[in-house]
Amino acid sequence: AARMLAVSKAMSGAPVYLSDNPDHFNLEHIWPLCYEDGELLRTLAPAAPLPESLFVNPFEGGVPFRAVAPLSGGAAAIVVYNFTEPVVPVSCSIVPDDYKEAACLIQQDGKGCEKWPLPPEGLYMYDWYAETGQRLERPHLFTLEAFADRLFLLTPIVRGWSVIGRSDKYLSPASVETMLAGENELIIRMTESGPLLLWSEREPSAIHFEGSEYAPRQSGTGIWRFPLPI
Repeated sequence: AARMLAVSKAMSGAPVYLSDNPDHFNLEHIWPLCYEDGELLRTLAPAAPLPESLFVNPFEGGVPFRAVAPLSGGAAAIVVYNFTEPVVPVSCSIVPDDYKEAACLIQQDGKGCEKWPLPPEGLYMYDWYAETGQRLERPHLFTLEAFADRLFLLTPIVRGWSVIGRSDKYLSPASVETMLAGENELIIRMTESGPLLLWSEREPSAIHFEGSEYAPRQSGTGIWRFPLPI
């Protein structure tokens, strides 16, 4: 019944059980977890606290609690919480080095965790709730005023493209696979068709999908939105 809990379940990489009274189900929060047949979009490993959140008391410390999870295609998801009680505003940030911690719970042939290197062309950061994004080249600062959370997706930039994925799924990058990224061509595969987000560092007048006359409206930030049917 609460989006914060639904996002936490998505980040856990675990099965999702709907324990609310069915009369209280909020499909707006449930459908972003899964495809039409109920298959969940999953992280590659459970989310883990970012290093500075390991040894803080998020209820009394006056600081945010941040966790990161790895996604397919070299993407990562970061969720930031304000758990203070009584509630006080907390200052938060997302920085490029946060991406390096995404794989901390992926077992590497018994070696334990290995940090992810930053992509050579950098990272694109998408704010899932605000539906806005930017290149992540310096700290992104914001404040959580109340008991709340924010979800950010970090996607690698490859040949000037960054594929965000299904905009209607919390773990958007988990919904797509990039087969080829060229200067003027991008080939992707989707598990299930649906509204798709791309980012391009170039500023073409239009981007056309194969077999479609549709040219998506540009938001002014390099994001291209394709309202493909589910």
